[in-house]
Amino acid sequence: MGGMMMVTRRYLLCLLLACSLFGQADAYNWRAFAQNYIEAPEGQVSQLMFSPEDPIERMLCSLIANEVEKVQLMQFMVTNKKISDALVRKAGQGVSVELIIDGGNFDCPFSKVSYLRNNGITVHNHERVQTPFYQKLMHEKVIIFHNNMALPGGGSLVLFGSCNLTSSACRHNRENLYISNEAALVSRFIERFATAVTICESMLACRV
Repeated sequence: MGGMMMVTRRYLLCLLLACSLFGQADAYNWRAFAQNYIEAPEGQVSQLMFSPEDPIERMLCSLIANEVEKVQLMQFMVTNKKISDALVRKAGQGVSVELIIDGGNFDCPFSKVSYLRNNGITVHNHERVQTPFYQKLMHEKVIIFHNNMALPGGGSLVLFGSCNLTSSACRHNRENLYISNEAALVSRFIERFATAVTICESMLACRV
């Protein structure tokens, strides 16, 4: 009997460890990710995360795994392998994944843009615009989840801040990332994403 209990305990420990590694056990527990946890009214998400203190990379992979409808991203730079792999897995499950990326990524040897584009993710190239004095960049860092099971019953989330999808930003740099499910905020970013797609398409049309 004692041996059976020992095996059961070991099994449960292994199961909890596996869930933790894949971001499922604590997917709904914001306290597990944000050291500076913000108390919000029930049903509301209003969290602020900081790198390198908070596990931003693990939290992003967890949210991606919990999305069931659509992920839209506007990013200046994407080089993080774990997050890129999570997006590719989600696209392989039939979830729409759409990325607007700064054109400089196509000249970066560490960029994951080609990998994402070749694995079912729609990539919009926001080309840099050269002026006499400077380049205009697509410097936003935004992620929109349209129906995420990290919320009870599902719901939309928007994440924005200074954090690029790079290992340096997620693990080493001093960065910030705000997470909210406020409907007006999510809606405004969805509109901004649509506008940015139109800009990308007009740039492509002019070049062709």
